[in-house]
Amino acid sequence: MDRVFKNTFWMLLPSAFNKASSVLLVIVLARHLGAAGFGSFSFAFFHIVFFSAVSEAGLTTVMIRRMKAEPEKAGDIYRKGLKLGVVSTLAAVSAAIGSGAALGFENDTLLLIALASLGLIVSFRDVAFRWFLEAPFRASLRMRASAVLGMASEGLGLLSVWAAVYIGAGVEAITAAYVLSNLPGFVLLAALSYRAAPAPGVEKASYTVILKEALPIGLSNALNNFYLMLGSLVLFLYGSIEAIGYYALAFRLTTSLRIIPEALMHSFFPLMASRSGREGAGMYFRRSLGIMAFMALPLALETAALSHEITLFLGGASFSPASEALSVLVWATALYFFNACSRSALNAAALGGRNLAVSSVMAAASVALSFALIPERGLSGAAWSLVLAEGAGLAAYSAVLGRVGFALPLGFIGKCLLASACMLGCMSLFDGPFIKLSSGLAAYFAASAIVTGTGPMRAAKALARIRPMRIR
Repeated sequence: MDRVFKNTFWMLLPSAFNKASSVLLVIVLARHLGAAGFGSFSFAFFHIVFFSAVSEAGLTTVMIRRMKAEPEKAGDIYRKGLKLGVVSTLAAVSAAIGSGAALGFENDTLLLIALASLGLIVSFRDVAFRWFLEAPFRASLRMRASAVLGMASEGLGLLSVWAAVYIGAGVEAITAAYVLSNLPGFVLLAALSYRAAPAPGVEKASYTVILKEALPIGLSNALNNFYLMLGSLVLFLYGSIEAIGYYALAFRLTTSLRIIPEALMHSFFPLMASRSGREGAGMYFRRSLGIMAFMALPLALETAALSHEITLFLGGASFSPASEALSVLVWATALYFFNACSRSALNAAALGGRNLAVSSVMAAASVALSFALIPERGLSGAAWSLVLAEGAGLAAYSAVLGRVGFALPLGFIGKCLLASACMLGCMSLFDGPFIKLSSGLAAYFAASAIVTGTGPMRAAKALARIRPMRIR
């Protein structure tokens, strides 16, 4: 477990750095571009997220799982996965630009989408071709080199955007600077990845086997991106570009928190995959889900309680309408903590088809909710449609996990809920954002120490010692 937490640290560190720089970028760009300009900038990146799953196509999950499960084929798996990744990424870039043209977007919007789509190749943020290059590091739980490069690239990107703003550049130049600043780090990562990759062995992997296993995972990931981003597209069609700007501020902040469960599950996944059958995946599932509950609940409560102060700090008074969306969207992120854990466990147990079924439920719920709520309620409807889609996913995962023998650590989750109630009660006694934040966290940690018998660090260690469950 020490390797898990160390690797998670190296995955979270650059992400924390990236998200901190994102806050600075939001502050700078929201004031420089205004709600409409910031909405255009954000929508271009919202649009390409639809196609990031096409770029990854479920292949990196299969690469890591098979590199761990079949070490004699690891070198061939890496090289064949990399070739498939080149094809899928180029297809994703073409689809992102082509779909914008097919939907009749204006030329200015198409240019921004074309610039943003380059991020599917070189970006150190979110899903990009970088994931294929990181496969050897993720499989061996050695993410330090990639983390350092990610932070350096983010720092260079921040300086590039500030320089563009300083000279009064428009949204197109800012977008280009934001994306292309990742190129030097990407080249270095490619060189390090090839050096770290296992040497080709006598044993060969089959393209057909890789693609067959990746297909349900890739489809599930595509549906996940679809339900996540559909609200922004429907809001763009039925609302105003200013509403997109407000939604973008809240959405960017809350989705940036998703890196926490993603980093943790990237660290747990190789351990899940290396254990035999469902028993190993089930054991680590219980451990990771308990950690998710411990983090997600206070994070959501604190953000919701301070949503007005947060939006004023980030965007100024002109972005105050974003506070309502922020207080709602943070609960979508809290639910995602649980759903990400469930998704990884099923993939590790070679049950990707179950993930595809749940993702289909979530996508269907998102379509129904988005077109029912957003035309009538606008910004608020977009936020609630995402929360309710995540809730539908959690309900579906609970049913699926029970059928395959993965029990939820309900006792520990209940104790975290009790500690969260104590935190909320304490926050209601005080005024001022700082005292609310500090007193709430103090109350949560104190209450969790009482009800679980441990403090934050000991709680994590206790979860690491959970015994393997019996599989029916």
